Amino acid sequence: MRSKRENQEDTQEGIITHNDDTKKEEEEDEKVCWICMCNEADGELPIRDCSCRNTSGWAHFSCIIRYAKNKSEDEDTSEAVRFKAWSSCPNCKQAYQNKLALDLVRELQRFADEKYSECTMLNRIRLVQALTVQVDAITLALRESIRPLDEGINAANKILSATKDMKRLIESEEVVHPESKTIFNDT
Repeated sequence: MRSKRENQEDTQEGIITHNDDTKKEEEEDEKVCWICMCNEADGELPIRDCSCRNTSGWAHFSCIIRYAKNKSEDEDTSEAVRFKAWSSCPNCKQAYQNKLALDLVRELQRFADEKYSECTMLNRIRLVQALTVQVDAITLALRESIRPLDEGINAANKILSATKDMKRLIESEEVVHPESKTIFNDT
């Protein structure tokens, strides 16, 4: 371990040194969740598995889920990006990777199953959107040899089921948006 005098001498010469403990403490302090602005919440440390660097992009898993749920439920959010927060970092825009990506799409599936369980056209559309995000993340995981094949098959089957529900709703005139019947019948 270096003495205080040695560190001061090195600093005066332009050489900045830290002992390993100080450096580790500084690195932990830099890991602040961009959502709740805390570095540890209920024993949960911030994580990051995207392209963000330095101090940006750190977030607690629970905070990412809360943020993604809020984005998914916000009626002002466009349909094109409604479920993007479940799969991509809103800071660097890169898709989450590895275990974080799979854990998030598993949470998305739980959220979508609960939120969109009622069989309406809008719910079926949103369920298909959510499941598509899940299939995309699982496809990426398969490329990286993480192998969640059963989850991919399950999500694909749910997409098919939701699509059948949508067709049945259109045929039975239970459609939430009457103009969609015209669109589907014109093709």
